[in-house]
Amino acid sequence: MTRQKKSRKPGTLGVKSKPKNLRERAPVDSTKKSDKTKGKPAGNRHSATAPKHERTSASKQVEDPRVGSKRKIALTPSVKAPVAPAKPAVAATAKPTEPAVETRVDPAIRMAEDEFARLENDPRLQDLLAQMDAGDTVSPDDEAWVEQQLERYRQLAAELGIDVDEYGDDDDDDDLEPWQRFENPKDWV
Repeated sequence: MTRQKKSRKPGTLGVKSKPKNLRERAPVDSTKKSDKTKGKPAGNRHSATAPKHERTSASKQVEDPRVGSKRKIALTPSVKAPVAPAKPAVAATAKPTEPAVETRVDPAIRMAEDEFARLENDPRLQDLLAQMDAGDTVSPDDEAWVEQQLERYRQLAAELGIDVDEYGDDDDDDDLEPWQRFENPKDWV
């Protein structure tokens, strides 16, 4: 006879289980998915199908998920009519308070800045000034108009606090070379 090796199997030491055909079937849990439906179908990430709740409510407006005010904000500044100043008697009786820091620009200053910019960029004024600088003759009406515009320009510059040299830059050193500027005796004083 041949020798039999010892087996590591425990044998019949444990409790015997019933055969499969005699076991009671446990009720199938309906929440569990079957093995065939695991995961999402291929290419689902790129599919253009809308969620179910959006398909059914196509007539409803899509709600904005962002939190905050839905009020429209104007992107351009609105120009308001100047408000009449308060009566001085009311202001004198009121308690003095510290002035609040205002970020709004006074409409009068804004209008002055706009007029100043218009005068600086006026093509007719620029042409007439160039003609006068070149020594060409200008009609008396045009000359009077230029003087009127220049006077208004000076008034606006003074009102806005802009220093305007009447004759441009007074540096005579622009014609000199750098070493001549350094040795200029006018700079020593």
